[in-house]
Amino acid sequence: MTWDANLAAFAQNYANQRKGDCRLVHSGGPYGENLAGSSGDLSGTAAVVWRNSARLGCAKVRCNNGGTFIGCNYDPRGNINGQRPY
Repeated sequence: MTWDANLAAFAQNYANQRKGDCRLVHSGGPYGENLAGSSGDLSGTAAVVWRNSARLGCAKVRCNNGGTFIGCNYDPRGNINGQRPY
């Protein structure tokens, strides 16, 4: 697993879009995605990736309501019917 600046930029762009409401709504993008949120500060989160996932990028924003939104994207994506995650 390696950090990917393009995935981090994708995650940051989407996190910025969620800043107004802080809702945990998936982006619908081409990558696997994990979201986390809190009504206050959130210093970390656990992410689930899949056995073939090789790249990861994450972002964190403070929302207008004082909450925190964290999004992580991974590639290749997982959660494919008939495939085990390990």
